[in-house]
Amino acid sequence: MTDSFRDQLSFRSTAQSLNGTDQNRALQEQIITLEAQLQREQEEHKATKKKLQASGDSLNKEKQLRMQFQSGLQREQEDKKEAQKKEREAFAQLKEKEEERR
Repeated sequence: MTDSFRDQLSFRSTAQSLNGTDQNRALQEQIITLEAQLQREQEEHKATKKKLQASGDSLNKEKQLRMQFQSGLQREQEDKKEAQKKEREAFAQLKEKEEERR
């Protein structure tokens, strides 16, 4: 091999080596960027999941309160009906006693 040919090969291998190093750096930077992006997305996912869970908990509490309220209304209506029934019975008894007195 001639000296000029060796010089060209040496230059090429050095250039390829530098080019490979640049590519490695670029790939490493891209990996770092992607890892950071992935971490941000995972954190956003966790935050969204917590918000959804809190929202679900809130909906469950709201449903539970609504059911308790409806149950309370139902009991109140039943109590009212029972009171009206007792009132009618008492009025009927009072009417009977008044008729007996006559």
